Amino acid sequence: MKTVIRTILLILSGVLIYAGSSANGRLITRQQMRDIQRVLGPNWLLKEYRDEIEIASRTKLWFYNCVSLPYFPDNRKFYEKVVKGGRKEIYRLRFIFVSRWSSARIKRVRERNDRIEKEINSLPEKYRLSHLSRNKMNSFFSDDEEERKRIREYEREYAKLSERIVILPDFHTEDYSIFMRNNRLGYECVWLPTGYSLPVKEIKRILSRGGKDD
Repeated sequence: MKTVIRTILLILSGVLIYAGSSANGRLITRQQMRDIQRVLGPNWLLKEYRDEIEIASRTKLWFYNCVSLPYFPDNRKFYEKVVKGGRKEIYRLRFIFVSRWSSARIKRVRERNDRIEKEINSLPEKYRLSHLSRNKMNSFFSDDEEERKRIREYEREYAKLSERIVILPDFHTEDYSIFMRNNRLGYECVWLPTGYSLPVKEIKRILSRGGKDD
């Protein structure tokens, strides 16, 4: 249940207090920029702004609904389904830099979020829906009118509680906390063709290590 909730939270907007750039006017060093571009390869553009860096595909890629689209072992057939029901645009991944969150703040937010998630997890029992099958949107199916009424009440309270959860930074450096955002909508995935791998783990490692500018 928590995994589903956290997935939904990625869709919600967070209120971010932006950090200023470092003394030299840059968020990261030129060497870090070169290292990131190296691991990205030629199919991605890297840009730095006042409070964020952005990675963007050089060409438009296919976005598709990964909830409604079934999996096909045959890659060609799966791609045909992606093209038929998807949309095509530049994929953008943003790393938003804010003043580093203290350990106390992170702990406080996590504890508050955990309390809210416990409330969310108790909703099926509260609305007497635990016996029903869930759908892919974390709600329930029923043909009974009385149960459908309770489902609507459940969904309203679920949405209100979810909005109260504060999104935590994705990772931290010595000076910053960093939120990762992309331009996928809802439950969309992005089809990455050959040569378009996005080594997020390596990029996070480069950003986290810091370093002196040249």
